[in-house]
Amino acid sequence: MSQTHREITVKTIAKEVLGFETLETRQSDRLDFKDVHVSAVYGALRLAYLAGAHSNGGEAGTLGDEFDQQMLDAATRHFSIKSFEQRNSDRLDFHDAAVWSVKAALEEAYDLGLAAAQPTTNRQGPRL
Repeated sequence: MSQTHREITVKTIAKEVLGFETLETRQSDRLDFKDVHVSAVYGALRLAYLAGAHSNGGEAGTLGDEFDQQMLDAATRHFSIKSFEQRNSDRLDFHDAAVWSVKAALEEAYDLGLAAAQPTTNRQGPRL
């Protein structure tokens, strides 16, 4: 679909899942950075991936080990997250995230979902 769908999706996930009011840089550490929990990052990336997969009427297929590794790779690149496992340590479970990193990570996950989308089958069959 359009770039607009991607932008709206990314902004919505950033706000609803990660608590970022905007993804615009506001030149203030207090406004541009936020501590995020690893499970929230995983959930946000998963939603962005699924939204990308469904954006052209496709399906995400099975989300297995390859999906988990793609999401961890994105989280490592953008947030320095090494694991999505909760380790009961604030230092390991919470990561400082900048608005530009959140935006880039969610866009990457959306694009990965879009690229991996499998076409849905027409269950009604052809019209005669």
